[in-house]
Amino acid sequence: MKNFKTLEVGKTYKNQLNQLVKIVDYFGEYTYPFGGDDNNTYTLDGSKYSNLATIEDLIELIEDKPLTICEIDAKIAELQELRKELDKSVEVSYNSLGYIIGVRTFGKYEEKGFRLSSTYNWEIVNDCGDLVLIPTKK
Repeated sequence: MKNFKTLEVGKTYKNQLNQLVKIVDYFGEYTYPFGGDDNNTYTLDGSKYSNLATIEDLIELIEDKPLTICEIDAKIAELQELRKELDKSVEVSYNSLGYIIGVRTFGKYEEKGFRLSSTYNWEIVNDCGDLVLIPTKK
């Protein structure tokens, strides 16, 4: 499956985890002469370790290809949607947390829950594997 013989600075490669690594440094005639933008070093043939095959070894050169007009339009639409989401968000500072969210101090859930300000809409989103409570503009 390998489509290269040796790594080259400036080129991007994929490992078995489908992670992309761009080679950014060449250190000379060493066991691990290439440095990736993932802070790892690699052998000439893209191995992470010289005597052990791993799923982190670089296995495929990703060829740079120009984007088509349709791909550019899709990226623009994606960025516009992201911008709409960002425009709904609010800036939360440490000092404002008491007004936005606080420990419930009375009622059925006293000391067992949180009070959320009614000034905002609230969403729970998955961010890098964590659930995050997000206040957004009404």
